[in-house]
Amino acid sequence: MGSQVVVDIGNSRIKVGMASPSTEDGLPKIRRTFSMDAETLSDQPFQAWVKKLGKSPCWWTIGSVNREHQAALRKTVGQLRPQDRFHFLAVDDLPIESDESMPRSEIGIDRLLDALAADQLRRKGRPAIIIDLGSAVTIDLVSRDGVFRGGTILPGLGMSAQAMHEFTDRLPLLSAEELLDGTSIPTVGHSTFEAMRSGLLWGMIGAVDRVIKEMTRQNKLVTPELFVTGGGASTVVKELGRKAVCCPDLILQAIASMV
Repeated sequence: MGSQVVVDIGNSRIKVGMASPSTEDGLPKIRRTFSMDAETLSDQPFQAWVKKLGKSPCWWTIGSVNREHQAALRKTVGQLRPQDRFHFLAVDDLPIESDESMPRSEIGIDRLLDALAADQLRRKGRPAIIIDLGSAVTIDLVSRDGVFRGGTILPGLGMSAQAMHEFTDRLPLLSAEELLDGTSIPTVGHSTFEAMRSGLLWGMIGAVDRVIKEMTRQNKLVTPELFVTGGGASTVVKELGRKAVCCPDLILQAIASMV
């Protein structure tokens, strides 16, 4: 078998990468990552990435929250590389305990993968809070004894931006690239675009910050470690004002640990 390919299939984006052996923190390293809109699977850039995998058969390990995108990926890669093999992870495959009051079948595999990786990264005896900035923003808790306790789900940037556009007459539709362009975020916008960008970004950052504080208070957590992943992770980490860690490949690392 050739290279180990890991894939994170979300509701709007798909991220792929190559898995390397485990690092000092116990998680595999991810290299040659490629991220795309789910609708662009059949486009040339992804096909070019796939063709660089070489002739030897590859093993694809996949975590997916979207069955339609999952089927499309398998079809596209199968046409380009019929020699490759696929393994789609299920929640029961993941070696992390979840709260007994939560039906495991109702937990998104992306949330459990985040928790699995954070459980490897956190220091012994410390709880972890994971912030994943995807189509929806999830803020989840792993207890000090390594149990996934659940968390909070709120609209992501793209979802909120689309709602503002669709439920008004004149507000434009802003893309994630426009919102997360790396520039400062003034609270006084001098155009409709600036005002919307400010509201969307500061609204998300403020919501994340407050949920972390309430999660810490209500669960009597002692100095939880914060791990942030997903689109805009670096922006949120900078604004949280804590020792939050930016982990852009967190889910891919968790998937690679299952290979």
